[in-house]
Amino acid sequence: RQIWARTVDGTVLPVRAVHAAQSLGFLRPGAHPQILSCGSWLRLRTPYGSVAVRRAGRLGGLGVGVA
Repeated sequence: RQIWARTVDGTVLPVRAVHAAQSLGFLRPGAHPQILSCGSWLRLRTPYGSVAVRRAGRLGGLGVGVA
């Protein structure tokens, strides 16, 4: 569990969000991903799709969803 909650260097995104985006094919060369936030939610957005996660410690555990 601890490894998935770690953040990617230089960002606030947990490893699990980046892993989900990579597994779904959202992280491609030239994609220029953006990190957006609203309250306890973070969103990794690319031209190929988005992954939303809730930050740990806010409103329970960390959930992952695909938008």
